[in-house]
Amino acid sequence: MRYCIGVDMGGTATKIGLFTEEGTLLSKTEIPTRVALGLDTMFTDIAESVKGLCAQNNISLEDCAVGMGVAGPVDRNGYVEGLVNLNMYNLYPARELSKRLGDIPVAIGNDANMAALGELWLGGGRNCSSMLFVTLGTGVGGGIILDGKIWGGSNGAGGELGHMIVNPEEAEIVKIIFQKFVNGGMGTQSISNYLNQHGYEKKKNRKHELNYFSRGLIKNILDNPVYIGKIAYGKSKTEKVKGTRD
Repeated sequence: MRYCIGVDMGGTATKIGLFTEEGTLLSKTEIPTRVALGLDTMFTDIAESVKGLCAQNNISLEDCAVGMGVAGPVDRNGYVEGLVNLNMYNLYPARELSKRLGDIPVAIGNDANMAALGELWLGGGRNCSSMLFVTLGTGVGGGIILDGKIWGGSNGAGGELGHMIVNPEEAEIVKIIFQKFVNGGMGTQSISNYLNQHGYEKKKNRKHELNYFSRGLIKNILDNPVYIGKIAYGKSKTEKVKGTRD
């Protein structure tokens, strides 16, 4: 019999659960995430806790695979540019954990995306094909599911809801874009034509910037559905968010 181990690596605590392949929880534990002691200590703590959980339930580690969620965007290759809450940058977390567990399979994704998939599978989203999932922990996160699949956007950050300024007027336009795309069956060119013909104007932040909606802009907004307002429309300056690296 095969088993699954879920690891939620949070900024304050790391939660670990042992499951059957059908999703039945067999056992769980929680350990502090010792951020101040660095990468090696954090991943070693997790590996030792996973081994202990398996031993307590008389389960061989070789019969397990791990699914891991981390608080940051994850690209298709498992690369993470930055985990701000953990003060870790430019790493492959799944590789770090796998090599401490005898190279058993470890899959990784954004923690809120993983939670959203869990809710879709066995939780509140079981009867839904599309849903928005919001997490409130050390930080704010989100997972977007469209037609049964995670919508990660062009760089894995599509569901990142935290650290963002929302312009209500521009957010309303993004809402219209998604309504036309999802419910109206319109493509990017048709949506841009609709907005331009109905008097909607793109906010102009730079001197030579166009103030109408192009097909490319519509595509970028659809690729990053929560990057609305200043982020989706372009901004003339950056803004430092307290507690972040950049």
